[in-house]
Amino acid sequence: GDSHPRGPTVADAGDAIHVFSVEPASGHAVEGQPIQLPPTRGGTAQKEGANPASLIYQPPGPGPSSGLGWPIGLGLTADGRSLVAALNQADEVAIVDLANRSTRLVKVGAYPYGVAVAGTTAYVSNEYDGTVSVVDVPTGTVTRTITVGITNSHPEGLLVDAARPTLYVAVTNQDYVAVVDTRTGTVTHRAWVGRREGIGTAPVALAEAPDDAGVVGEVDQR
Repeated sequence: GDSHPRGPTVADAGDAIHVFSVEPASGHAVEGQPIQLPPTRGGTAQKEGANPASLIYQPPGPGPSSGLGWPIGLGLTADGRSLVAALNQADEVAIVDLANRSTRLVKVGAYPYGVAVAGTTAYVSNEYDGTVSVVDVPTGTVTRTITVGITNSHPEGLLVDAARPTLYVAVTNQDYVAVVDTRTGTVTHRAWVGRREGIGTAPVALAEAPDDAGVVGEVDQR
C-alpha cells in the first residue's frame, strides 16, 4: 500500500527479520540489527497481474507484484545455528546462518506459509499447492514433497510431534488437520474440525498438549 513506517524504526524497506534480545526475568526486549534478506523474483505472487490484488498495489509495495518476498513463517534448527523463513510471495524459503547472517534461497511450492523444524529438517507448508516441502537444511535441498490437500487448500500451521515420527498440518481451507508419517511422507489420518452447519472453522495453527497426549488446533471461526 501507500503507508510508511514512522520512526524510529529499522528495516523500513521490508524483507527483513527483526532481532530482539530479551531479558527473561522482566520480559524487556531490546531491538538489535535486523537480518536483511536478499532480493527475490519469480514467485507466483510476484508476477505482474498474477493476483487480482496486484491491481490495487503499486510498487514499491508492499503487495503482490511488489517484488518483496514477504517472510512469514519462521523455524529454528535444534542447534540454534540456522533460521528458516518462508517467503510467501517468492515461493522460496530463506536459510539464514545466524553466525554470519549469510542467506541461501531454496525453491519450494506456491505461497509457502508455515515452517516447522525437526533436527536439521524443515517442513514448509505451501498454501496454493496443498503440499508440504521437506527441506534438508545443511544442503539446502527439497528432499520430498508431501500432498496434504487439494489445490488452494491452504495448509498453514505445522507441528512436529516431539515424541513420535509425526507431523501435523492445519489445512485451513478444508477444515481438517492432516497427520503425516514423517518416515514415509504419507498422510495417515485427517482430523476434521468442520461444522455440520457449514460454517468453516479454518484451522490456522497447532499446539501440542503438555503431556504429549495430543494436539490442540487453533481455529479461526469464520
